[in-house]
Amino acid sequence: MKCWIAIFRSLLLLGCFAFYSVAARAQVTNTSSPYSRYGLGDREAIGYNKSLGLGGVALALRDKNMMNATNPASFSSQDSMSFILDIALKGRYVLSQAANGKTHTESAANVHHVGMQLPMGKYFGLGMGFQPFTQMGYDVTRYETDPKLLSQIGNIRYHHHGNGGVNEAFLGVAFKPVSNLSIGVKGRFLFGSLNYAQDMYIPNHPIYADVRFDDRVVLRGYGVTVGGQGTIPFSEEKRLRLGAIAEFVPVLNAEHRKEVSQIYLNNNFQVANNFLSGTESVTYPLRYGGGMFYEGRNLSYGADFTLQDWSSFRYRNTEQKYGLSYSANVGLQWVPNPTDLRYYFKRVQYRFGAYYSQLPMIVNDQPLHDAGLTLGFGFPYKYFASVFHTAFRLGMRGNTNHGLIREFYGEFVIGVSFNDVWFVKRKYQ
Repeated sequence: MKCWIAIFRSLLLLGCFAFYSVAARAQVTNTSSPYSRYGLGDREAIGYNKSLGLGGVALALRDKNMMNATNPASFSSQDSMSFILDIALKGRYVLSQAANGKTHTESAANVHHVGMQLPMGKYFGLGMGFQPFTQMGYDVTRYETDPKLLSQIGNIRYHHHGNGGVNEAFLGVAFKPVSNLSIGVKGRFLFGSLNYAQDMYIPNHPIYADVRFDDRVVLRGYGVTVGGQGTIPFSEEKRLRLGAIAEFVPVLNAEHRKEVSQIYLNNNFQVANNFLSGTESVTYPLRYGGGMFYEGRNLSYGADFTLQDWSSFRYRNTEQKYGLSYSANVGLQWVPNPTDLRYYFKRVQYRFGAYYSQLPMIVNDQPLHDAGLTLGFGFPYKYFASVFHTAFRLGMRGNTNHGLIREFYGEFVIGVSFNDVWFVKRKYQ
């Protein structure tokens, strides 16, 4: 009975954090990039607290004291009587630079993830949580340059802006038939909306009105991630872990809702309000990858590689200029002395990493790349089981050639992996 009370308390706690994260996300624009208007927006940084400091290495990552939702096979990693609650917050700063030398800065903050992991007997583990999947936010202003329109109408200003994102709630289970092998599956529910707005301003014209056009795309869908992890032991403290995943999103439906208004002489005339103009099924491509992670007493390191073919991707009822997307991640963790009880900083986990990605979108016939470095720390407490985490990510995306924009960004993540024994029956009160 006490076990089920603890499970109910855990689910209630997770629900509270998930509600908070949804509310926080609804109030904040979490990114500011013209590139986020392509596709479903910017994919959120993949990985939980530990992997964020390791350059995004996650597929073979398996730690009994921390959660790794990237590969559901890791849900069986913890002790049979423990409970893990994993939470992180993220701050982001972006400096955008155009070819003409103009710069623009933006900053934002949001909940990165909320997750929970618990055992389900000797051979099974359960994981669940909530996290942003993609995010969109852009604000671009341009002016009419057609001489004919300028002579007939006058100055025309176009304002393109958007916000929103897609969230993910997941529930997964892992099965460990033998000590060195685990397989897992994770069901995912994707939901959210992307809001595209275009405003046309014609200042001080006696005939033409200003026009505002909003296209809100409401997305709902289901996906599944399958994964496996295997371990090759070399000694009691040294082992090599291998991991692989495949992500499917077979159902992702989109509703297109329009709002159109005209503003003439400070009077707003609503032409359409929340009008359902159509639906479509979005062809989200298969994503798959593999990785390895070597674990030693003091030094651990690994690498991941993932691939996704976007060449047939369709969205908003048109074919997108998308191509092959891939990502390579490497990371290293060093702990001076993990069992030192005298000097605390010898037990701290020092993490370093790097990543390089070719993004799926092709802008002005140019592919986009994203690369950066990461630095992270894990501060253990409560007999080493629970860990406070910090991670820093510095990167660059795009360039200033062919009319593109170069983005320099920095991200700071702070989180905690709370690990406690909740399912042991007390012998003494």
